[in-house]
Amino acid sequence: MEFSLKRFSPQVWFLVGLACLEVPLLLGIRSNTGIFALGGLITGSLFFMLFRKNDFTELLSPILNRKFLWGVFGLFSAQWAVLSIVKYYSLNYFIWDVGIFSNNIVNLLENGIYYNSVLEMHGFADHFTPSLLFFAPLFQIFPTVLWFVLAKLLAFCITTWLLYRLGVVTLGPHSRWIYLAPLLWLINRHFGHTLWAEFHPSSLAPPFIVTAFIFATQQKYRAMFLCLLVLLGLKEHLSLVWVSMGGFLWAEQKYKWGWVCIGIGLLAGILTYFVIMPSFYHGLGEPLHHQSRFAPFQDIPQKLNVFFLALLSVGLIPLAQWKNGLMLIPAFGLTWLSNDPAMLKLDSYYYYDMPMTLVMISVVYALRTLQSTLQSTLQSQPIWVSRLSSRVSFLLPWAVVMSILLVNSNYPTHWILRKLPTSQTLAILDEIQAYQKELPLQKELWLDDKLGSYFIRFPNLRDLPMGAIKGYQPLLDFPSPHSVVLLPDPQMSKIHPTVHPLLVADLEQLVKQGCYRKRTEFQKLLVYEDTGTCSKKI
Repeated sequence: MEFSLKRFSPQVWFLVGLACLEVPLLLGIRSNTGIFALGGLITGSLFFMLFRKNDFTELLSPILNRKFLWGVFGLFSAQWAVLSIVKYYSLNYFIWDVGIFSNNIVNLLENGIYYNSVLEMHGFADHFTPSLLFFAPLFQIFPTVLWFVLAKLLAFCITTWLLYRLGVVTLGPHSRWIYLAPLLWLINRHFGHTLWAEFHPSSLAPPFIVTAFIFATQQKYRAMFLCLLVLLGLKEHLSLVWVSMGGFLWAEQKYKWGWVCIGIGLLAGILTYFVIMPSFYHGLGEPLHHQSRFAPFQDIPQKLNVFFLALLSVGLIPLAQWKNGLMLIPAFGLTWLSNDPAMLKLDSYYYYDMPMTLVMISVVYALRTLQSTLQSTLQSQPIWVSRLSSRVSFLLPWAVVMSILLVNSNYPTHWILRKLPTSQTLAILDEIQAYQKELPLQKELWLDDKLGSYFIRFPNLRDLPMGAIKGYQPLLDFPSPHSVVLLPDPQMSKIHPTVHPLLVADLEQLVKQGCYRKRTEFQKLLVYEDTGTCSKKI
């Protein structure tokens, strides 16, 4: 039988082109390689030709369906789960940030106060996170940072299904477009950095945000307010979700409920930042929330760039409905108001978990507008406008699809391959477990940032300095008997390479003076224990 390329449908060629572009990424090949560039060129050209000759919706039918969505969901959720395990065994969970929030819970269980020994302040003075108290029973069973890591992964998976439900409620159960927002969520590069980072309380916010919008769409306002209340206890800046919800309701002509949400959100944010959090602070320097980071008129080009790139990752689809701006502009409130460099980079770990969730929600409502108005609008246009629209009708979808694929070019496999555990990291974990077994629970521990999260069951953790020369002097002058544990290799340690050898040299000097003893049986860790015999040290 004669072989002919024409035997294959455009949908098949669409999947072939998609595979050419995406398979290298799924195998962990980085986005800046020549292979990816070549794949992008070939695939882009193929997509362009197919879009000219076929209906856009029909062409996307192989991916806008239930089987494809849940297949991608299974693939990505499994990869993120593997990455979570890989990071644990390769020493990539740190005191900052997952260890700090775990330390709050451990101190609550052991000492009866939600206290952060690393920062030496009440847990609510650093971040307002009362919703994390629900994790206390889990830490009572077994204290480990993996509870938070697991919760973050579950939040991501549940949000995929909730975005699908939002599509069903908003677009109807028979619309193919109900699968688009969940797919964009699964592959989104910017939210992926939240999953790459170990944990932050706002990582748990997405399912509550999407659920609140489902209830708002169904006009179930009591249930909506309940979801929004949970968000206020996850982190102080999540009051912005109330303002975004108010903008959405205002755009939906639910003016009364819109103004209620905006008012509560603004009031809650002001009270949390300037009343509640300072009341838990006890005068040790200047609280982070009082530092001068308010700069709404600085770095405006960078801020606009962040907003544009966030929308570009979903093909600028939210712009199809201008009212989405009433929801999205408040969501990026920290970016608009701050001069913090981390707020001006989309790849800054967890900072864009909440805004990107609202971007995905805005995709659903933009599709509602497109689905209901596009056909009638085209039929009522003059002839010259119709001709222009016909030309745009294949250029625009091609641009949308290619921008989505090219922007979202970092997948979990890439990070998994970078963080595979080694025999050295596994040996270090063995020594950590051996040292833990002999320590009393209330032992004071000064730890390398890379080690802190593995000693989380001890409430009295302290972080070794990572920066300034001789910034570790408070450690040497610390009055109570304590242990100092760090990695011997400056390249592996999170302590600054210029500080690490100085700290080790000073500790060795104190060993000679009898102020510390060194535990020589540990080969992969440097363990120094204060003997409590020296009143004045170096």
